[in-house]
Amino acid sequence: MSCRRIICEWVLITDNQGRVLIKDEEVAEAINKYFGSVYEKEECGEVPVASTMFKGGDEHKLRDVTFTKKRVIKELEKLRTDKSPGIDAMHPKIIKELREELVEVLAEIDDNR
Repeated sequence: MSCRRIICEWVLITDNQGRVLIKDEEVAEAINKYFGSVYEKEECGEVPVASTMFKGGDEHKLRDVTFTKKRVIKELEKLRTDKSPGIDAMHPKIIKELREELVEVLAEIDDNR
């Protein structure tokens, strides 16, 4: 019989006074401040204007986009449940499981545009 010892190492984030940060917002701000300091600051003067790439006339511009419930469900079924939540903080597995309920809400949003 063999035994393996597992060692867990925790990294604690501290502020300038050495206090351990616990709140997510404080930890995120400290990490942002630390890594943000390694980037070069740039002048915020003139921002270049992007050139227009669309060469068609007004009649060819995309004006309306319609989402069918069937298409929304099909796309939600493709969600990878092994991925992390996005900016909305909702796990893909929850979205995928609730796709039938969500399609109604999304269709209502589309109807109100």
